[in-house]
Amino acid sequence: FVALAFTSLPHPRGRIAFVVSAVALGWALAFKQFALLVWPLVLRHLATVQAPWRRYLAISGGVAAAMTLPFLLWSPGAFLSQQLQALTFHDQVWGANLPNTLAQWWPVEGVVGAFFALELLATAALVALALRARVATIGSAALIGAAILVVPLLLAKWTTQSYLVYAATVAAAGLVLIDAPAEVTSDA
Repeated sequence: FVALAFTSLPHPRGRIAFVVSAVALGWALAFKQFALLVWPLVLRHLATVQAPWRRYLAISGGVAAAMTLPFLLWSPGAFLSQQLQALTFHDQVWGANLPNTLAQWWPVEGVVGAFFALELLATAALVALALRARVATIGSAALIGAAILVVPLLLAKWTTQSYLVYAATVAAAGLVLIDAPAEVTSDA
């Protein structure tokens, strides 16, 4: 987000900031699935301000693919199984989330599946809704992304506090960049 705010600098610094931002987000995509919820909002912002969002998509997606594709090709079954386990790995209700909070008053084990379904549906609906909005600044993309991130974290079966720190960090970047559009120079 921060590098994207420097895209208005004159050539070549603006172009470098654009590429650095795309590479950094691609790196984040490769290592943390939470970035998948923020990525489309960055692309939507770039499209809104008529910046080269396809180039950003190609760079960030290319970096993520370059870092993950070898593992997928090495062992497709194991790779896909590990991706699925991100959603199903934890077998107990724990952490800073709604199911754990409610478990203090009534047994939630019987409705964990409903929470999971609500988590997936609500997150998908919010991303779809956000992609229809005009995301005018980098900060608004980050704040919307942080708000969407909180939804699956609060509805998940297991949420560590460090996951919420990630969402808070994205929100902090959003607050700092609330009025900063990605003003990509024409030669970027």
